[in-house]
Amino acid sequence: MGIDPKVREIILSLHSGSWAQMQGSDKYIITRSGGRQGCKLGAVIFNLIYAVALSKIREHLADAGCVLRIKFDESSPFFAVQPNPVYLGGSDDDYMSGCKMCVDVTFVDDEVFLIAASTARMLSVMIPAVMEHVCRTLFLFGFRMNFAAGKSEAFLKL
Repeated sequence: MGIDPKVREIILSLHSGSWAQMQGSDKYIITRSGGRQGCKLGAVIFNLIYAVALSKIREHLADAGCVLRIKFDESSPFFAVQPNPVYLGGSDDDYMSGCKMCVDVTFVDDEVFLIAASTARMLSVMIPAVMEHVCRTLFLFGFRMNFAAGKSEAFLKL
C-alpha cells in the first residue's frame, strides 16, 4: 500500500515480542502474529484498510448499475417523503442528480450490501457476480468472509 519502510518498521516493532501470562501461572505465552490487546493502532489500521476495500466495492456496484438511488430535498428532514424517491442506477446516470447512493451499511466489521435490479432474473444473475467481487476485493485487502452458520446471511425480496 505504499507505506514508508521506516513507518512499517515502527509499526512492526510495536507488536514484536508480544507476550501474555495467565494469572496463577509462571509460564508465558509468546505470540507470533496479531496485535496486542487494546492497541489503538490496530483499530486505526483496520479501519483505514477496510474503508479503502469498501470504497472499491461501492464503486464496482455503482458501475454495475445495481445500486439504489434515493432522492431527497436537502432542505427537508432526511425522513421527509419525496415523490418517486427511489431509482435504480449506476454512478454516472444524468437523471440521478439530487440522488444519493444507497449501497451499504457498516457497523464496525459488519457489512450489509444492498443490491437492486429491475427484474428478478437480472437479480439472480447479479447476486453471484456481486458476491464474487465482494469476496475477491476483501481477500485482496487481507480480509476473509466468515461463512459460518449465523455469521453471513442473505435476505431476498423479489
